[in-house]
Amino acid sequence: MIRNATRRLAPPTLLAALMLIVPQAASAADPVFYPACPGFDVAVSGVRGNQDVKVTREKNGLVTTKAGGDGFILTLTSSKGTSITVPTNGSNTTTTKFPGGARKDVLTGQNVFLYFSGDNAGGTTSTPATVLYTGRVVITTSATGVSTLESASGKQQNLCTLL
Repeated sequence: MIRNATRRLAPPTLLAALMLIVPQAASAADPVFYPACPGFDVAVSGVRGNQDVKVTREKNGLVTTKAGGDGFILTLTSSKGTSITVPTNGSNTTTTKFPGGARKDVLTGQNVFLYFSGDNAGGTTSTPATVLYTGRVVITTSATGVSTLESASGKQQNLCTLL
């Protein structure tokens, strides 16, 4: 259950909205680490993002969330003690939640996504992985929490290699 909720922290456009619903650490000194790189875990924090969020609930059970605006300055910290800062210079996310728990994320601009072991991050990226996408990305997540990269155009960089 935590797997589904914590994965949503990754896209910077959702970071502000999710801070309202994802349980947070007791203080800034207590980061939450996710199993998102081979051999070590990753904590994500963000500052300076300015996002507008709109949620639409439809009669058929679909819930669509649109978020966009200035990107966050993300800091990714490994459980090894290394960290990197990634400025995401603007992003938009459209998330559709389907009845039954599956979801579809369409990300544009610069976004970071955390893939866990068992996810499908595309043919050239093994999981777990923490990936910075610049361009347009479509990721689906099943009701059981398995994420699959459906399509990506633009650049992508596996940030685990920098941590």
